[in-house]
Amino acid sequence: MSTDRPRYTVSVDDEMFEQIENFRFENRYKTRSQATVELIRLGIEQLMQTKPDLFDSNDSAAQTLTTDERQLIEDYRSLNKDGQEYIRHTMFMVKQTHKKIPNLSNMEKQA
Repeated sequence: MSTDRPRYTVSVDDEMFEQIENFRFENRYKTRSQATVELIRLGIEQLMQTKPDLFDSNDSAAQTLTTDERQLIEDYRSLNKDGQEYIRHTMFMVKQTHKKIPNLSNMEKQA
């Protein structure tokens, strides 16, 4: 199964390996990589709450996300490939009906 995502190898001691495996099986992750990514995500999320200055970014879009937007991103990322594709398809259909209409310019208002 190939992926376009960046890859790297991490070496852990026996105790941490066992903890990762226990987390994997307790939470029914299919692969060790999925479990490890989730543990990393949870750790980063915790750090963002306790030490947000570690994650200061010049990316103003990331800084202006609402709690709901961040939750949607987390929920999307927790889905498998098929679930993400379903969400993209559903979003396309929803945008056709519910997309915000931009403010009309003064010339359009006069027409």
